[in-house]
Amino acid sequence: MTTIREVARYAGVSKTTVSHALSGRRPVAEKTKAKIAQVIEELGYHPNSAAQSLATKRTGILGMVYPLPELSGSDRSVVEFIFSAADKMASFGYKFLLLTMAYEETQELLRVVRGGHVDGLILMDVRLEDERVRLLLEEGFPFVMIGRCKRNAGLDYVDIDATSAIYEGTKHLIDLGHKHIVFIGISPWDFGYTHRGLLGYRRALREAGLPYDKTLVKACPSAEGYGRKLMKELLGDGRHFSAVITCGDLIAADVMSMLHEEGVRVPGDISLISFGDSPLCSLTIPPLTALTIHAREMSEIAVDMLVRKLRGERLRQHQVLLRPELIVRETTGPMSHSG
Repeated sequence: MTTIREVARYAGVSKTTVSHALSGRRPVAEKTKAKIAQVIEELGYHPNSAAQSLATKRTGILGMVYPLPELSGSDRSVVEFIFSAADKMASFGYKFLLLTMAYEETQELLRVVRGGHVDGLILMDVRLEDERVRLLLEEGFPFVMIGRCKRNAGLDYVDIDATSAIYEGTKHLIDLGHKHIVFIGISPWDFGYTHRGLLGYRRALREAGLPYDKTLVKACPSAEGYGRKLMKELLGDGRHFSAVITCGDLIAADVMSMLHEEGVRVPGDISLISFGDSPLCSLTIPPLTALTIHAREMSEIAVDMLVRKLRGERLRQHQVLLRPELIVRETTGPMSHSG
């Protein structure tokens, strides 16, 4: 199997340069990146093949790395991602290990990798520039991402098309007559859904001939209470808007709670859409209009890809991008005359 050393040799660069080009962690000249990409394509290289060919001792355990301090306070789709992955791993005869280490805990991740605690990993909540990806590439350790980095040559991932999702949601609101729409992403700003979702939001505004108002673009953690706080600030600042689209169903539920508390009717006064369609969206009053993220399907695809890599099997697809679906419920409606 092709190794990262062979890619480096054929490209005439160092192994470190190849790792930097793949992870995007360090600057690499565009000409050099183009040469590396060409060699990767010609050799059919995928970063973890070396680890697969050398692995002689298996633990029968697969890990999922979720950088969350408190699972209980996070977005409800998290539960679906976790349980779906565990179920799929069990169907292949693997045990499931959840690793909730923070992004910055790279030494702890390194300890897990070098200690032989798991056979492979699924990375969640991938950032555009993700140190964990660089580390795993350098270690030659088998992994699959649910999400994408800024640069993804040679990487294996499954993701939802967040740009299309937020575009479709924003366009739905515009079609209902809304012109001043709040976008609430998940912080930090280099989180993939937020970055790519904002692109879709701006595209929908641009196509409709509507101005981009950066004061209506916000981000907050996807944990209980933050959406309430942010919406209270927006209402208190007297900003003019008639609709809100959020990256995350928990943020959306928080936003709706604060709107109800302030006597704002949903959707009578303000329409609301969630990017994320966990069971929570059907339980709110009124039920949330939402964009699907296909959490179960993404987890199952990621596990299938990882297991095939460990078996040394050829993957049908190394990069899978799923299309979202807009589920119209009861929190979106025509803009009121007062909006």
